[in-house]
Amino acid sequence: MQVHSLQATYYKNHPKFLFAKIVPLGYQNDGYRKIEVQHDVQVLGKTGVEHQVDIYWEFELAGVLYKTIIEVKDWRTKVKKEQIMGFKEKLNDIAAFPCGILVSKSGFQSGAVEYARVHGIKLVTIDETNKMNHLHLNFHYKFPHIEKLSIILDKEWLTSERERKGTSAELKISHRASDAILCDNDQNEKPFLDFIRQAQKSHLDDKPGVKSHIIYKFGKPWYILTEDEDFPKVLLKGFEFDFFITESQEYKEFHPDGAVDYLLRDLLEGTQIGFNSVHGVVSIE
Repeated sequence: MQVHSLQATYYKNHPKFLFAKIVPLGYQNDGYRKIEVQHDVQVLGKTGVEHQVDIYWEFELAGVLYKTIIEVKDWRTKVKKEQIMGFKEKLNDIAAFPCGILVSKSGFQSGAVEYARVHGIKLVTIDETNKMNHLHLNFHYKFPHIEKLSIILDKEWLTSERERKGTSAELKISHRASDAILCDNDQNEKPFLDFIRQAQKSHLDDKPGVKSHIIYKFGKPWYILTEDEDFPKVLLKGFEFDFFITESQEYKEFHPDGAVDYLLRDLLEGTQIGFNSVHGVVSIE
């Protein structure tokens, strides 16, 4: 899942710094549901520990729940690798495998950047600027959509297991895709969501509006873990879903009273977002 643009609310007198909440642009439409944004909240982890979260958002698309956790460091020193590792542990303890964004006013040490790159944590720095006076901006938004997601069971394996166990009980799989876990023959576990993201990857540059039916077949045996007493794990052949991209464009002109006061820079992707104390947010490629 890729979020190409962000919208933020700017608070001039915020005691820490620029923003109090971030929400994805355009998610109010086109199949995105249950959008929830919170600031400075306690999130209960899988271990029973409550975690303080600076900014939290979640939304649901095609039955898949996506979560993002944002942590803000208003420090005079650069963030160290140890702080990124601690943030990673927090992400691991929160259900549905949330994406992580760590924001620092003073930057990050090289070891922290490398650790974040390996573990898929987005790093963002903030720079103050009053040098940008007149901006002409073209916004380009792209949104991926998933419909009719379904798993493909290995029916021959299931029939054989029923005969071996002497049962005709109906199989019950109650997990949502965002919570499901798969395991292989070596008991290695992996979130089902990772496979869904992998299946979309080669289609993220598809022409907007062109619907593709994606069938993903596993290259080796993968089992979905269930809460079914008769079948605690079930062999899958793969999964399938319909996929398409929508996009929109918008042009805006900002005069001197709408100059950019702060820039948020994504260290790993090289993108940046401009903040203005009057007009809010502009996205700069």
